[in-house]
Amino acid sequence: MAEHTPGPWMIHLHNHVDGELWLSIGHLRNGMETGPVTDITGKVSQVFRPCCEFKYLLASEDEQWANAHLIAAAPDLLAALEEVEYGQIVITREYGSMRECPICQNSEGYGHGKDCLISAAIAKARGES
Repeated sequence: MAEHTPGPWMIHLHNHVDGELWLSIGHLRNGMETGPVTDITGKVSQVFRPCCEFKYLLASEDEQWANAHLIAAAPDLLAALEEVEYGQIVITREYGSMRECPICQNSEGYGHGKDCLISAAIAKARGES
């Protein structure tokens, strides 16, 4: 499976001709924030690299903005889940110290429980569910 567009992602509001809400979500190339992002025709500069757009949707503008913020946070949320996935250290008499998932409490060597929210979210983000 291909890798996702690198994060962090940002939201760009286009200056759309007909006044409809038009949002792009993407990343900044090499962290650069200078220069034009897009022009009125939607031609993309070398600075901003979009990965998806919201345009002509039936949802309200507030809902489109809320969805855009959630999507833009996706790479950060995935990285946070991967960081805490087996981040809880547990010390037992029988096994000594081991790393376990803070949600299902299964050890890293044993794997996640079938209803583990962390495992399900990571699998969904990776296209494995």
